[in-house]
Parts: sequence; structure tokens; C-alpha cells
Amino acid sequence: MIAKKKKIKTISLTSVKYSKQAPLSKLNKRLFEITDIFIDNKIPPGDAIINIKDNMVGPASTITGSFILNSILIEVANILKNEKLFPFYISVNMPNAKKNNDKLEKKFSKINPHL
Repeated sequence: MIAKKKKIKTISLTSVKYSKQAPLSKLNKRLFEITDIFIDNKIPPGDAIINIKDNMVGPASTITGSFILNSILIEVANILKNEKLFPFYISVNMPNAKKNNDKLEKKFSKINPHL
């Protein structure tokens, strides 16, 4: 709720079906109900997708979450590909990475002291 007070947009990644079965938070709300945008990962309650001898196993939220978030990053990178300074850190093992990353740190260190 701090983000809302500061007028910061929020995005959540959750399973709506699972959330509807979970207990409500102290706010008497579910995560997808309080964020500006929610992405439903469609994972069933229990976060398991494989039935073995009548037991559900095989959590799926981690891999689907990683896929969804990385897909968003790829799309954002594509949208910003023509920026003068490509606003993504590049693996230090890649050509020109240090040059790009140093420029990012210089540009954004004033607003992000963790760089």
C-alpha cells in the first residue's frame, strides 16, 4: 500500500485460482486485487501439476514465473533497442559489455545507489 500512497504503479505475478483458495491478507484482500496490473500464471492450487499415486507433485510456479518475467524483459529490450544507450546490463563475458555497463552505472548511479 506504500506504493499506492506514492502513486507508484504495481504489477503482480500470481495464480488467481490459487489465490482465491488462500486465506486473505491482513488487508482482507488478495494480491491480484490490490495491484494495478496482475499477470495470472494459471498454476493450480497447491502449485503442483503432476499426479503420482494420487499425490500432486512438481511445482510449476518457479519455471512459469521465470518464463513470464524473462519474456517481459525480452519485449522491453526489443522496444528499447534503438536507444542511444541500451538500458540493459550485458553479461561481462560478451563483447562491449564493460563499456555498456559502465555507461549505465554512470547514468543511473545517482538515482540508484545500489549500482
